[in-house]
Amino acid sequence: MSSTDLPVFSFGTLLNPRVQEHLFGHTVHAQPTELADHDVVDVPILDPAVVAASGKDVHPGVVRRIRRSVAGALLPLDAQQLAAADAYEVAAYARRRTLTRTPGATETRPAWAYLSANPLAVAQRIAVIGDSIAYGRASLDGGWAAALGAWHVGREEAEHRLYQLAYPGTTIRRIAQHILPELTARRADTVLISAGINDLLLDGTSPGELVELVQRLCADLEAEGMRPVVLGPTWLDAQRVRTVLGHEVDPTLVREHRERLAAWARQTHRDHLDPWPVLEGHPERVRADGLHPDAEGHRMLARWLLGLAQGPAEDWQPA
Repeated sequence: MSSTDLPVFSFGTLLNPRVQEHLFGHTVHAQPTELADHDVVDVPILDPAVVAASGKDVHPGVVRRIRRSVAGALLPLDAQQLAAADAYEVAAYARRRTLTRTPGATETRPAWAYLSANPLAVAQRIAVIGDSIAYGRASLDGGWAAALGAWHVGREEAEHRLYQLAYPGTTIRRIAQHILPELTARRADTVLISAGINDLLLDGTSPGELVELVQRLCADLEAEGMRPVVLGPTWLDAQRVRTVLGHEVDPTLVREHRERLAAWARQTHRDHLDPWPVLEGHPERVRADGLHPDAEGHRMLARWLLGLAQGPAEDWQPA
């Protein structure tokens, strides 16, 4: 089953016959189901106009919770109906792949669901996979991933987890060969993928091939109910990388990789972040090798990422 054939899970207004008539011109048969490993919470409404119009200051939203489920239904929508549903949803939500199951059953099936566009705000068990930059090399306090972990676990220590599974020198290709059993054992629900530059520099992988590798890794994670969040490369100094590390860097290929990754994420409805601008214009925040951020560079990356994690979900939508 291709992604375009997936039904849409809803527990809200898309199940309302009047909404369906408005969007699709007719009602749609709904099949009862559950959204696995999620729970319903009250989300504050921040727009005073909406509060005034509705008389409510909260609305229901879903967050990740292992061993919990959200009752709803599956809607079999065609491509035109799916586009109408996308347009109907507010910018705080994004269509993402998830797993559903028939009430009382254990077998799951894939489906679309409109989830918070900010995956970090609704995550429970985050895993970080990637290379030396994700690992936090050159930062004795663990780099940006450790800062993310302190914030995430600090919000709900009893239930929140952050698993640091990155290691220096790895590539997307190598990660994909071994990481799935580890993530499954830890019941990760949200996976930050921060790798790829080594595929370009060390393995000679083309930008097109690299996006295909990322695509396959994301599909494997989604098949297990995980939500991938793909980070592009951080800024690098090609001349210093060549002089100190001996690796040839073609800035055109790096730029093409960033552009292809962003376009792929938009087209396939996946979460993507571009950290490149954070250190661009700050060459002093990259070590002498031209590749690895120094301690302050990691703090800059952490402030940027935490700003997104704590900010409006709309900020995650592509520009």
